[in-house]
Amino acid sequence: MPPRYAQSVADRLVAAGVRTIVDYTGTVEVEAERVRVVHVDAIRAFQSSAYALAPQAAGP
Repeated sequence: MPPRYAQSVADRLVAAGVRTIVDYTGTVEVEAERVRVVHVDAIRAFQSSAYALAPQAAGP
């Protein structure tokens, strides 16, 4: 979702009783202590996966 909508959606999720939110936008702030927000940098995660899956160069 576009980052400009992320906070209002997160607020709705909190009001509905959701306890964990995975945030791919880096813009969500939640003050409720019972709610955990996991911020994920999708580009970094894909880069790490690509590196891990790439064939390793043979040593000398």
